[in-house]
Amino acid sequence: MHRAASVILALLVPVAASAKGNPAYLPRAALVGTFFNTVVTPQLRLTWEFTLLEREKNALLFVLEGGGGYGVLLPSNLGPTGMLSMTRLYQLTALAGVAFHAEYEESRWHWGGQLATGPLFYGAKFSDSSTEDKVWPMLEARAQLGLRFGSTVYGVSFGWAFTYPGLTSSLTTPYLGGPMVGIFADRR
Repeated sequence: MHRAASVILALLVPVAASAKGNPAYLPRAALVGTFFNTVVTPQLRLTWEFTLLEREKNALLFVLEGGGGYGVLLPSNLGPTGMLSMTRLYQLTALAGVAFHAEYEESRWHWGGQLATGPLFYGAKFSDSSTEDKVWPMLEARAQLGLRFGSTVYGVSFGWAFTYPGLTSSLTTPYLGGPMVGIFADRR
C-alpha cells in the first residue's frame, strides 16, 4: 500500500508543478482513477486546461485530456458456453470538452465538473487467442471536490463514462467505461 501511494504521488506532484505562465504544452492536471464496470480498469489521465471565461473564483475552461489504462480482475465466464476468459483489456482515450471550477479562497475548498467527449481506443484478448481492437466515441462526465494547498488543488473525482449508441455488441463492450473514481492534482 505504501508503495502504491508513493507511485501515485510521484505521478501527481510533477504535473502539479506546472502552473500559469508555463508553456501550454505542459499539462495542468493529472488524475489517477479507476473504472469499475465488473472489470476494474485503473486509469492515468493528463489534462490540459485553457481558460475561456474567468470571474473572481469561478472559471469556465476548455479541456483536452488523454490517457487510459489496462484492466485487472478480468472476467472468466464469457462466450456461449461460459468457458472463455478475457486475458487482456485496454481502454485509452483522448477527450475534449468543457469544465467549470469554483474556488472558495477563505476555506480553500474547490469544486467543479467536466463534460468531455472523444474516441475510446479499446481492445481485448481472450483465452482462445481471439482479439478485438476497435475505436468508438465516448462521453465522460465527472465531478470533483478538493482542497487548495499553495497553488495546487488536490482532491477526489467521480463520474461516469458512456459509449455512444450504435456500438456493435461483443464480448468486450459490456466492460467499457462505467463508473469512475480517482484522485487528482490541478494547478491553476
